[in-house]
Amino acid sequence: MLPYPGFTFYRAKIYSGGNVQYSTIIKVQEKINNTITISPNPATDVVNVSFTNNAAIGKVIVRVINPEGKLVMESATNNSFIHFDISNLPAGIYLAQAVQNGQILLLISS
Repeated sequence: MLPYPGFTFYRAKIYSGGNVQYSTIIKVQEKINNTITISPNPATDVVNVSFTNNAAIGKVIVRVINPEGKLVMESATNNSFIHFDISNLPAGIYLAQAVQNGQILLLISS
């Protein structure tokens, strides 16, 4: 068993002019392998966003952003899916963003 499961630590050994120095230690958190599916694409009435392994990631906020960068829809869930009624949105390309604990899990343009 690793001392810090889910984390890896890195440190660089730097050689310069015959001298050796070490960088600061960097902690990298391993990503949980989640699958996020958005369908159908393209869509006209309803968009379904589904998550696998959602128990591991907890609450997820899904945002729909228009081409000007304006937030047009937002919904949060602890479930394995979200349904968006997009029938009132004009046709175009939108950005879908899934966020958990302040970190972006997914950024898709469709």
